[in-house]
Amino acid sequence: MMAPPATIEVHCTDVDRADPTDGVDLAEPIDLARAARFRRPIDARRFLARRAATRRLLAARLGAAPHEIGIAQGPFGKPFVLGASLQFSTSHAGPLLLVALADTLAVGCDIERVRPARDLPTIAATCFTVEEASRIATLSGIDRDAAFYDCWTRKEAYLKAIGTGLSLPMNSFEFAAAGDDGVERLDLGGADWSSVGWNPAPGYRAAIVAPGARWRLDRR
Repeated sequence: MMAPPATIEVHCTDVDRADPTDGVDLAEPIDLARAARFRRPIDARRFLARRAATRRLLAARLGAAPHEIGIAQGPFGKPFVLGASLQFSTSHAGPLLLVALADTLAVGCDIERVRPARDLPTIAATCFTVEEASRIATLSGIDRDAAFYDCWTRKEAYLKAIGTGLSLPMNSFEFAAAGDDGVERLDLGGADWSSVGWNPAPGYRAAIVAPGARWRLDRR
């Protein structure tokens, strides 16, 4: 009997709704030092609130207290939980925090605020593959904006999932067109990855990328 699909738990949180002091009690010295470097107080508050929210989600999943969760980073900045196999990825845009959790899968997520701009085709021509950029160039208005950010978030999510960051150029791989289920397959020399994109809030686009195709999203 085939095993059931793996589940990727996804949380999208508006950190501006939290208490302004949220996160200070869970912040490590390095977090407080980084927060102090932000010019705008709201950016410092959001940073600490994001760190606290992420730590609480990890703690709830692992059955631990938030202050017991140790988080470190790989060579290119990919975060991981010390002493645990739980995989996670985070992304933020404005007040929104996106966190993806998976027990058995490498996972990457990205969220972006959709900002219409005339130079999106130019950016696509620089960052995306020729086929992807050509597809975006044929569109206009909201269709072009949607296609650009859909492509961008999927690529960012993939780079986070494999842990390389932008050391792997965005134009070195591409996703095939999505099917009726909204899932796209990654075209990378036979690599078996897939992605799902959606609008978590008006004016925002998000994507999740993970290996294989036997997984589903549990959006919270």
